[in-house]
Amino acid sequence: MSRSLRWLIGGLGGLGVLAFTGGDHGALLWPLVGRFHPLVVHFPLAVLLLAVGVDATHRWTRADAVRNTVPALLLLGAWCAIVASGLGLVLADWGSYDPDVLRLHRRFGLLISVLATAAYWLRTRASTAGTAPRIPTVLVSTLLVASILAGGHFGGTLSRGDGYLTRHLPESVRNLAGLPPEKELTRIHIANAEATPVYDSLIQPILTARCGACHNADRKKGGLVLTSIEALLAGGRQGKVVVAGRADDSELIIRLTLPPGHTDAMPPDRAMPGAEVAMIRWWIDQGASQAISLAAIARPASIRRTLTAYGLDELPTGIFALPVVAPDSGAIRTARESGLSVLALGSGVGYLSVDATSVPPEWNSQSLQLLRPLAANIAAVDLARAPVGDSAMTLLGTMPRLTRLRLAQTRVTDAGLDALTSLQYLTYLNLVDTEVSDAGLRALETLPRLASLYLAGTQVTAGGVERLQRALPRTRIVLDEPTLSEPVPSTTGRRSPSGTSARP
Repeated sequence: MSRSLRWLIGGLGGLGVLAFTGGDHGALLWPLVGRFHPLVVHFPLAVLLLAVGVDATHRWTRADAVRNTVPALLLLGAWCAIVASGLGLVLADWGSYDPDVLRLHRRFGLLISVLATAAYWLRTRASTAGTAPRIPTVLVSTLLVASILAGGHFGGTLSRGDGYLTRHLPESVRNLAGLPPEKELTRIHIANAEATPVYDSLIQPILTARCGACHNADRKKGGLVLTSIEALLAGGRQGKVVVAGRADDSELIIRLTLPPGHTDAMPPDRAMPGAEVAMIRWWIDQGASQAISLAAIARPASIRRTLTAYGLDELPTGIFALPVVAPDSGAIRTARESGLSVLALGSGVGYLSVDATSVPPEWNSQSLQLLRPLAANIAAVDLARAPVGDSAMTLLGTMPRLTRLRLAQTRVTDAGLDALTSLQYLTYLNLVDTEVSDAGLRALETLPRLASLYLAGTQVTAGGVERLQRALPRTRIVLDEPTLSEPVPSTTGRRSPSGTSARP
């Protein structure tokens, strides 16, 4: 074994140690050393490709002078590959990259160094023996070129983003390659907004891609892990980094918005795009919940432009994001004949609005049973001033998509409200001039989407309202402002978190 080969193997050993142990993070110049990786990495790739090319073309040129340069090129390329890989390992310790892409890039970088050393050994062996082992030489050269191409691809992805080489391909070429149209690359396709959590679909991918390399379960830089919701909310050694409902007070947002070059800026190597910071800020301001879905979360004006860029501006929300069968036309006709007004919320929507405010004098609450076949389609019910009481509430509780309910000036009491606890999509409830008291409000604490509640003329006290407000902090509770006006439900599901208009 030649001295050069022994030195190469020693260099590979040192590279292996660095790959497993990492660098000295306490060293003053350590982060500076890693910055030389982009400067050095291209030279060995060019030299190694030149060596393989010269070796391949020699079979046709038969020029011994050209052939004799191959060992020297392989030796130079192998050493430069080892140095570039070492600098890359240091840079990986101090950068903020997609951990999955970084892992592949590191592996191919190490593989290039190993294959370059193997190619040099085969060439020097051939020089000694007089003939080259053809199959091993061709195999190693082929693997070396493939590793250079793969490592370069993942390196470009780390520095330039996903799809860097394919982003501007002509549409005809994209179609042949089975790639999506370029305009679709920034769009997020959601099949069911109601079942798609904002955190899992939007926030966690951003944190993993931009911060996961430094803040994962293995590295835990600053004691902070950003690859799961539990770890994010737990914070790091300096405390919590997310204050639910207050993005500007959250250390995560403060670090993400510091000017580039600041010692506390995150990520340290390059600023996170403003659109991604806006998404994280929006999620924190809306409560930083893992459970909240795209259909339920509020969409203020400050985030709409960003959502439009992600293709989420026209996303149906609330009940309008859910599949619904067409209502029974016969049941609709029968309900109308009893005096009820039953109207569709829009063409092809599948949801109905029921109004009993103009029923004839002989009408009674038993007629409401005619609505039972339509329970899954009813989104709004107006019973204001109708002769109904607690018995009618049992039927209303079987309407799973009910979003708006007016019970003003009816005989409903606290007992009747217990039947409404299953209405998980209810956003508007009008109990003006009923016999409801503080005790009945406890049943309403289970309604997560309740946005507006009117209680004027009831037996509810300010203390009862205060207790309910603590349970439902996002609900607008009106105790002293009587209203009998009924809002018109939206048919697009874009005007409020529940998918209907929030107008009182």
